[in-house]
Amino acid sequence: MMKGTWVAEVLALFEGIAAIAIYVFNGLWGTVIFSFLLYTPLNIYGIISWKKNQIDGVIKINKLTWKKFFIIAAIVVVGSIGLDLLLSLIPSQQM
Repeated sequence: MMKGTWVAEVLALFEGIAAIAIYVFNGLWGTVIFSFLLYTPLNIYGIISWKKNQIDGVIKINKLTWKKFFIIAAIVVVGSIGLDLLLSLIPSQQM
C-alpha cells in the first residue's frame, strides 16, 4: 500500500477474510468479532476511498481533523465496550 496501489487493499481484504476463517476454527471469538466488525469494513472503505481519491494515478491525501479524531476515538471506545459485552456472552471464548 505504501507504493500507492489499490490492489494491495484488495489483497489485505482477502487476507483478513482468510484470517477470520482461521480464528473461527481455533475458537478465538474476540478476534473474529474484531476482524469482522472493524478490520473488514475498514478494508472495504479503504478500497472505495482509494479509488475515489485517485486523480491521474496520484492519491489525494486528506488531513485528519480534530473533529474526525474525536469521532473515531468515541467509536473505538463504544466498540470496545460492545465487544466486551459480546464476548461475555460466549462461554467458550478463548483469549
